[in-house]
Amino acid sequence: MKIVYILSMLIAFLYGLLNPLEYNLSPVMSEIKQKYLETQAKIRAQIEQDKYNKYSHWEKIIATSKKVAKEEEYPLSVLLAQAALESGHGTSYLCRTRNNCFGIGAVDWNPDLAYSYPTLEEGIRAYTRLIKKHYKSAYTLKDNPVAMVTEIKRLGYATDPLYISKVTNMKVFKDYVTTNL
Repeated sequence: MKIVYILSMLIAFLYGLLNPLEYNLSPVMSEIKQKYLETQAKIRAQIEQDKYNKYSHWEKIIATSKKVAKEEEYPLSVLLAQAALESGHGTSYLCRTRNNCFGIGAVDWNPDLAYSYPTLEEGIRAYTRLIKKHYKSAYTLKDNPVAMVTEIKRLGYATDPLYISKVTNMKVFKDYVTTNL
């Protein structure tokens, strides 16, 4: 019951409805206020760390994609744009927990069917091999990334009617379309 009383006093204090000096709660309120401020600082630090981790994960995806694209002779612009779109720049649950940045194996009605890969590189490589094996006519257009994405969509890879424009209008697609390192 004492905790309820202190919490109600804290709430009243925080809303400016109570002067803690009137109830001789200054020491208790100071301690509570200090804990509150410490907790808020920890929360802000965690938010900043999460932002850094998300950025850092996307940087890993870019570096790994460059390696795989070169080894698999796959257009980097297509690889990165599709990864960015499918995984929210590496922030999706599947990308972060299963190294599956493309939703391979997932279906709209049950994303839990998505495959899991031991490493990010294996997940990215699995995507390039999927396209090469099951979307051969798209892969033959690798020297024309826009045509390649169009063919991937035409062959049924994606169900979104705006998929082509979403992929080809991604900043990362435009950044790498001329170089395809």
